[in-house]
Amino acid sequence: IALPAEWKWRRWHGVPRNPPDPGIRETLSLGYSFITSYLATQSQQPEFEIPKLRFVNAGVAISHDRKGAQRIGGEGAPKGAEMKRAYLLEEYIHEETEFVKYISNGSAVPCLDINHPLYNVAEFLTFIQHVQYSKTGGTVYVSDFQGGKELLTDPQIMTSPSLSNEVGLFGDGNVPEAFEAFPKEHRCNAFCKWFQLSNLTPGNGVEVA
Repeated sequence: IALPAEWKWRRWHGVPRNPPDPGIRETLSLGYSFITSYLATQSQQPEFEIPKLRFVNAGVAISHDRKGAQRIGGEGAPKGAEMKRAYLLEEYIHEETEFVKYISNGSAVPCLDINHPLYNVAEFLTFIQHVQYSKTGGTVYVSDFQGGKELLTDPQIMTSPSLSNEVGLFGDGNVPEAFEAFPKEHRCNAFCKWFQLSNLTPGNGVEVA
């Protein structure tokens, strides 16, 4: 269920209105924190524009059967109420631009053609992946970036197979072959070069400069 941005993300029936996986947001914040720290050390700013992106707000809403239930007061479901359905709520992406797949979880190469008007966003996201991979010691990055010009949705956490022996860590979308191919498939661009990121090698864990 998609909801407009003006909908207030608050508690309802005791369920917090938070993203389903806060770790996803932290990985994006990692990239922006690096940008902020790096720019603070430079006398000049980059000539290109840095896209301002975020993931949509999301949460879970639970429907209860109030028949025979007793309202006690406060937040949460009425006492004795039976849970009937659960809904995943997501902020509606209502932008003038089209819904775009920037990078898939099967490849580090941007999905957009170089002449696409949002190609710079795709390149910025590949740069963010570079930062994530380097800052986590070659163990984690986020992929399957898609959405609008400013709002992103439904990403995939990609992790090194060495992190867990369990099958299906972070779902089937966490493709081991794609993760292992990432250092070779990643194409450094103007963002990577301006911020002086080190070249990637498999699991090198090199800190960005």
